[in-house]
Amino acid sequence: MPCLVELITNDKRLKVQERIKAGAAEEDLAAYLNMPVERVKRMFRRDLELYAAEAKHEVLSKLFESAKSGNNTSAGIFWAKSRYGWRDAGVREGATHIPWTKLRVEIDGEQPSA
Repeated sequence: MPCLVELITNDKRLKVQERIKAGAAEEDLAAYLNMPVERVKRMFRRDLELYAAEAKHEVLSKLFESAKSGNNTSAGIFWAKSRYGWRDAGVREGATHIPWTKLRVEIDGEQPSA
């Protein structure tokens, strides 16, 4: 059986790379290129690995910068939870729970008003 050679123009390759960076599935790339998924995997193996990793790095870098800036509390919380395993678990089973109480503070010998 003769082997059909698919010619991919440079313009089309750049568009495929953009789609990979945007998170397109291999099936979507195959539909865009009008070829079987296995051929897409074979022809763009390196691109699929490289550009997906680059996109992940870009997003994580922006998230990290946002968390570091202090302007985005959600990004900081997400970073701490994902990087350091922090969780919204509340009080763990078996841990001693000390309820917060109202404190009366004496400043310079004066009694606080009730």
